This record gives sequence, C-alpha cells and structure tokens, in this order.
Amino acid sequence: MREMIKKVATKLFVRAHLSFVYAVHRGFKRHSSTRAEIMEHVKSVLSQKQGNQTTCVFIGTGQYFEHKTDDRVIVLAADFSGHKSRIWSVCEIIDTGMKATDVGPLTHDLALYSSQAVIYQGELDCVNNLPWKFGYSILPHFSLFSKQDLICTLSHSEHKTFINIFSEQSSKSVCLSDISHVQLRVSAEPWLGRCMELELKSGESLKLIDDFKQEGSKDLCDLMMSTEWLVKAAGQICVVARQQPDCHISLRLPRELMGDFNEWVSLRNSLWAVESTKP
Repeated sequence: MREMIKKVATKLFVRAHLSFVYAVHRGFKRHSSTRAEIMEHVKSVLSQKQGNQTTCVFIGTGQYFEHKTDDRVIVLAADFSGHKSRIWSVCEIIDTGMKATDVGPLTHDLALYSSQAVIYQGELDCVNNLPWKFGYSILPHFSLFSKQDLICTLSHSEHKTFINIFSEQSSKSVCLSDISHVQLRVSAEPWLGRCMELELKSGESLKLIDDFKQEGSKDLCDLMMSTEWLVKAAGQICVVARQQPDCHISLRLPRELMGDFNEWVSLRNSLWAVESTKP
C-alpha cells in the first residue's frame, strides 16, 4: 500500500509541476478530432498523389500534452526517392488532439491505405503545444527525420542490419554490430545545445542530431521534458540492436539526464517503470 501511495503521489507531483511550467501555453486550445475526421484528411491528401512517388503517411504523438483524455496527434505525408536519399518533403496533414485510447485503433484504420502509402508510426519531439522539429518511427522500421531532412533509416543485407546515415554531401551505411554506443550530449547550463552521436568501435563518431534552442532554462524539469524525445529516440536504436544476434549497443547519457543528478529524470523513470508493467 505504501508503494502504491508513493507512486500516485509521484505522478501527481510531476503533473502539478508540468501544469505550472506550461501554463503560458494553455491559452491555445488544440482542436480535438475523431478517427473518422483524421481518415478523411488522409484520404484527401492521398487522392492528390501524382505519378510513381513513394508516399509515406506517418502518425506520431507528442510529449507531455496537457489534456485529461487526449494525446497530441500529428499526421504527416512525406515523399522521398529510394532508401539511400536524403530528399525529404514533409506535408503536415493534421495536428490535433485525439482521445488517447483512439490512437492505436487509428493506426489500424490507416492500414486500409497500405496499397497507396507506407504507413509509419512513431513519436515527435514537440512538448505540449510547442512546434515539432524531429521525429522517429518505430514501425514498420526505425527511421529518424526532421522537417527538412531524412536523417537515417535501417536496411538489411546478407543477414546484417545497417543504419544508413544521410548528409548533404553523401550517405554512409554502418553495420549495427560496428557501433559501440549511442551518446547523448547537452551543452553547459542553460543547456541550449543537444546532440546525438553514434560512437563506433573503431573510435569514429557519427553525428545524427545537432540541435540548438534559442531560449534556455535552468530548470532541470524543463531539461528532462525537452530531451525526453531525444532519450527515447536513442533508446530505440539500442532496442533494434538487441533484436539482432550478437549485437549490443549501449546508451550513454550526460549526468544532467541521469536520475542520480536530476530528480525529475528519476521521477520520470519511476513512472516509465510503472507504465511498463501495465498489460
């Protein structure tokens, strides 16, 4: 009983702080949509598809959306050429609130369009009502992208899995078994800069994300929330690696994103642990 009370108190404590931190954004009330309304938006966009363009429809949720029943859901359409191209043109189909319990069924609804588009599922880095900059997909496979660029995708060849990293000049494919760990970094307080790097066993570093915020904060809770997506994205690379034989990639975090230093990260991790036990 004491543990249950502690868990509930922790959750209420975190929620109360989030309500205070993001009160400034509450003047904007995001419209709430139904599954049928979102499907109509997707149908309209796909009806305008031209030629042999490969269209992807991505459905993703944001982070820490302050609503009693809704998640923030963003549906995107993207066109790109092949699996080794950085060409990326994103069209936002809808950005709306939606009952959290309807998000899963919506992904099944979108499967109806699988003959017209590749359906991706994942998460975006937006916190509450703030704009998104980056996203990752977990189904049908892992990919990392921004509004401007396709950052990396996975491919398979000869029983090996490769991560294909795109840059303005070229692309590079690295076997997952050649990666030692994923390294996250933040700049000095007020933590304006954040980056994600792949550290290879050879000692080479490959930067995936190098982001810089215009406004910083000295609040460790703000830092925890604004880097939540980054930690999840890095963790997904480690999860994918564990699914491969004889492949292990570890995740390394700066002390500001570790529970021993940041009490908010510790509280968040406790909540994640509770959520992971739910059926």
